[in-house]
Amino acid sequence: MIKLNKLNKSYKNEFIKTLALQDIDLEVYPGEFISIMGPSGCGKSTLMSVLGLLDNFDSGKYLLSGLEATDLSLDQRAKIRNKHIGFVFQSFNLIDSLTVADNIAMPLQYQGQKAKEIAQKVENVLAQVNLSSRSKHFPAQLSGGQQQRVAIARAIVTNPDILLVDEPTGNLDSKNGDQVMRLLVQLNKQGSTIIMVTHDTRYSQCASKQVQLIDGKIVMENNVKETEVMHEAS
Repeated sequence: MIKLNKLNKSYKNEFIKTLALQDIDLEVYPGEFISIMGPSGCGKSTLMSVLGLLDNFDSGKYLLSGLEATDLSLDQRAKIRNKHIGFVFQSFNLIDSLTVADNIAMPLQYQGQKAKEIAQKVENVLAQVNLSSRSKHFPAQLSGGQQQRVAIARAIVTNPDILLVDEPTGNLDSKNGDQVMRLLVQLNKQGSTIIMVTHDTRYSQCASKQVQLIDGKIVMENNVKETEVMHEAS
């Protein structure tokens, strides 16, 4: 599904050039759950931006479902993001003036789907994240954990090929964080391909593969078998 080969990304100003990603090799297969860990400033967010087609890279190759990302126009990138990639952010990024249902419906509206189809799909994902009773609420009326579940529902309503999740529990207490992780594990078991950035080593164990970044380089890639935390999350 995703293949990175010798991918490099740098940032420059008039005084210095900073290598954010260095010779990144990474393969992501359908149905995998990958956690990306590392200290602040190691390149995790940059890698997610490149994977999500939000940022360019300097050299190397990025294949996404067989497409070479280097040659895509801005319009093509936007269309691929809307159809093939779901995003979940630490800060939820919900629109306060819209109801839960309307927040979730936005990606489908951008795709030009019919109102009846949108309503059905929104209803289905609300049930999936156990928030059917909150469809007419506004984000401010929800707990942090509920808002993150709405954000996940919005990310999966288009049935994307891949889900990019950036610190999904960073703004949550442990109880709500555990609920969100259980949901992600459930989605993965149902077939979703997930790449997640996390600082929490406990939650990283929920993934089937762990990737460690330091100074823009992958220094460890480890396949994870059944763990106690995975049992709890499931």
